Amino acid sequence: MDLLIQVKEALKHSSFLQDIKTAQTPIASDLRALSDTEIDLLLKQGNLATGDWSQIRVAPDFTPRRIWQNTFFGRIEIGVQKGEFEVNGIRRKAGIYNSVLFDAKIEDDVFIKGVSGISNYRIRTGAALSDCGNLQVSPGCTFFNGSLLDEIGIETGGRSVAVYAEMTLEAAAILMTHRQDKRLLTEYEALVKEYASYARSDWGVVGCHARILNTNKVHNVFLGDYGEINNAVLVEETTILSNQEEPARISDGAFVKEAIVQWGAEVLSMGICTQSVLIEHSHVAFHGKVHQSILGANSGVAKGEVTSSLIGPFVGFHHQSLLISAFWPEGKGNIAYGANVGSNHTSRAPDQEILPGEGLFFGLSTSIKFPANYSASPYSIIATNVNTLPQRVAFPFSLINLPAETIPGVSPAYNELLPGWVLSDNLFFIRRNEWKYRKRNKAKRAKIEYDVFRPAIIDGMVVARNRLQAVTEKKSFYTEKDIPGLGKNYITESWRQNGISVYSEFIRYYLFRELFYSLKTDGSLYWNSHACHLYETECKTVSQRTALLELKKMNLSMAASVLECRQKDEVRGRKIIDDYDEAHSPAIEESFILQSTAAAKAENEGIDILVSLIKES
Repeated sequence: MDLLIQVKEALKHSSFLQDIKTAQTPIASDLRALSDTEIDLLLKQGNLATGDWSQIRVAPDFTPRRIWQNTFFGRIEIGVQKGEFEVNGIRRKAGIYNSVLFDAKIEDDVFIKGVSGISNYRIRTGAALSDCGNLQVSPGCTFFNGSLLDEIGIETGGRSVAVYAEMTLEAAAILMTHRQDKRLLTEYEALVKEYASYARSDWGVVGCHARILNTNKVHNVFLGDYGEINNAVLVEETTILSNQEEPARISDGAFVKEAIVQWGAEVLSMGICTQSVLIEHSHVAFHGKVHQSILGANSGVAKGEVTSSLIGPFVGFHHQSLLISAFWPEGKGNIAYGANVGSNHTSRAPDQEILPGEGLFFGLSTSIKFPANYSASPYSIIATNVNTLPQRVAFPFSLINLPAETIPGVSPAYNELLPGWVLSDNLFFIRRNEWKYRKRNKAKRAKIEYDVFRPAIIDGMVVARNRLQAVTEKKSFYTEKDIPGLGKNYITESWRQNGISVYSEFIRYYLFRELFYSLKTDGSLYWNSHACHLYETECKTVSQRTALLELKKMNLSMAASVLECRQKDEVRGRKIIDDYDEAHSPAIEESFILQSTAAAKAENEGIDILVSLIKES
């Protein structure tokens, strides 16, 4: 969907904006004043009104029986408190106890106990607030909507993005890479400014069945239905979108300031999130830090630091490491312990950046110098302890490793690049990721591509393969001068040949599989135009029957390769760990391996049926 249309749709249909609008209105149209009898009972129960009791308005069926030892300032609205519900595993009677309220709207059946101050908030039905400090809203608050992430992508600016509650990562990526389209940027910023005007409010909201527990300061926060703030250090200037199926959580020492936290997202266990957007079902935990960034669906930052970055879906970040000034919309990568990604500061200014490719794996203790562009090297691996120079690398599925030898005339800072190594030697890595992402995805709104072998990536393989083939003079090794796209790396002649072979094999695999899907679905040659065109250039003389029979062999070979990759770990483990087999399940019994083998067999059965219907010309 067009990003401008997205904002316009949010303006029309945002439940967040509707809740903000509702917060301005009375909790009921027929509120009444307290009776003298009710005032007497409230006084007997230890309640005080520092102003006029007439400023307290209540629902027609209100009873003061569950209002104890509170102090009321200003205009207060209170609904009927008679129900019971569970808070932290304990049944609680709805009511207001031992709390201080300033200009508050309390709907039916809420539980409020031991809150030092509730100011300018509407507390929705079923919500619970217990043992908290101050919960307040300043006049004209927008809950971070309309704010500008002016350091995202580059710490010194240049790729800024204005944010709003329902914004998508895809929209942010377009805005960051279309800086020349001034009309788009102007129209987008105008729409977000309009959105922020509707979000502007003198009243905050604690949504239906939401929880705020054991938290000292909640300032200028919108908390959606079923959301939870529990034992947080601070939550300030933040919109938290939440619902019953996808509750958002901020808890256990978390610090959240100036943020958008979307459905199902979490900041836990002393995680820090500032001036950032957490897209649905992302998380920050275990001292992880996210600043001036957008974190994509299903991605998580634990223990490490993310600054000034846009990170796509399913990026794993589970240890102490650094990612700074990264534009990584495709995501699906991993950042291992000690990885420094990387050196955005030239000693003159922190104005450099990196474009990791989809599925890029930064190994242990890697050190990545900026500027760097790996966007044309999807699903590549930078091996342990590798230091990379500023570079552009354009070889998909490659391994960048420490140099295996010293080569005369080549800088010792150059690394060795093995084009297509991931496909030939670590297919498990690819297949398991596809399976894992499908299995673990929780996002309902984000668009996530699961298939690795799809047109854009295949095109990159074709280009890389053709570059390797274009060599006119054979050498023992090659650099960027000989083969464009190598960056500050070299390749050997044997790996040039291997790269040509493995890229060609997987290009054909993609084409044969697309042919199979087309025949299986349509029973004809009507298949996707990308594959059809490429088939003409790559496999023009290969008949349908031959292609399907070849695909059948490939399926078995690749399933075997996936298993073999895993069994290599077993062989190595047994040599080193005496009781390895007692502590590890056999690779052949792993659920993913079983699924991979079964899928290959099932597809081959379908191929057999089609082959039986095709007559060789």
